[in-house]
Amino acid sequence: MPATETSSLAGFFAATFVAGIGFGAGMQGGMRTVLPLVAEHERPRVLSVLYLICYVAMGLPAVAAGSWSCTAAAWRPPPGTTPCSWWPSHSQR
Repeated sequence: MPATETSSLAGFFAATFVAGIGFGAGMQGGMRTVLPLVAEHERPRVLSVLYLICYVAMGLPAVAAGSWSCTAAAWRPPPGTTPCSWWPSHSQR
């Protein structure tokens, strides 16, 4: 992501804003497509499944990226720290 490579806080927030608009539009489009096709007494169940799918689709890549960043060969923790932690390791205390 260019905003993080250049350490641009404004660029990071602008990209986050654009991604949020895209996610919201996609979710609203999914709801407007699916809900009219479902019987009224089944809409709460369908809506809850739709929310579950959308939030898993949004959260799973973030968890995967965080997990990958802790094990990526290109990333090395600073000396005296453990991977995925900026706290000194127990052997260094």
